[in-house]
Amino acid sequence: LLKRGLSSTIEEWIMSAEYIMAEGNPNVILCERGIRTFETFTPAEYAAGAAEGYRIVDASLQPTIPGAPYVDLPKVTGPLEGIGPDEKILLVCNKGKRAYLVQNRLKAFGYRNVKVLEGGNLFTDFSEE
Repeated sequence: LLKRGLSSTIEEWIMSAEYIMAEGNPNVILCERGIRTFETFTPAEYAAGAAEGYRIVDASLQPTIPGAPYVDLPKVTGPLEGIGPDEKILLVCNKGKRAYLVQNRLKAFGYRNVKVLEGGNLFTDFSEE
């Protein structure tokens, strides 16, 4: 039984199954766990104002957005202090990867309106107002 990791792509999951089979075990069962969807804004959508009303939350390795609340990935073990589960949240990190992981965790804790800025602050200039 090969369970797909929460941050694994389908390609990585399939390659893992192929590796197990190549090592001599033809009896591989793939198991998808939970729902893994990424809701995002592209830099173009952000520039066009699609994120209006979303609260920008910095999910980088270290805080990088002046004025934005900072969320440290390893410390997301429950609801965020001062941010409600119905609040519109736009997660931003350097490239988007950490933000996707934070998004997954927040959804598990009941947050419903969480999006990630694709490409993070690598391709988008902005500041929290």
